[in-house]
Amino acid sequence: MTLIKAKPEHTDELVAMNNQLVIDEQFDVILPQPEMISRMKDFITGEIYDCYLITENDTICGYSLVDKTKTPVYLRHIFIKNQFRNKGLGRNTIIQLLDIYGSNALDIEVMAWNTKAIGFYEKMGFTCRFHGMRIKRESNK
Repeated sequence: MTLIKAKPEHTDELVAMNNQLVIDEQFDVILPQPEMISRMKDFITGEIYDCYLITENDTICGYSLVDKTKTPVYLRHIFIKNQFRNKGLGRNTIIQLLDIYGSNALDIEVMAWNTKAIGFYEKMGFTCRFHGMRIKRESNK
């Protein structure tokens, strides 16, 4: 497995994977496609994030998005395509990211209802540090 820095020409593939990530994680905010394309280009070329393609034998199997400005670095996304899951790619990605950033720590946030991801991260040794909560009013009264 190899991590390769994403380039602008990978934008369409990254947007497609992000669209699947949104479905898998049941995000409650879905950006229109033009906004998502623009945002992904910013992730790839900006100063805050490093975007890596997760590859195996020259096949793109997923991606990770790391906020390198945080201490420790913050893993914003890790996504493995369905057909490549449960083959150690997520685990190897996290180990390689720790090596790339010369760090012994990595932070991530997981949606509370994403029990598969929570189980994966707990098996990797991640521990819960905080609970994020939200209240949402139907209207301003």
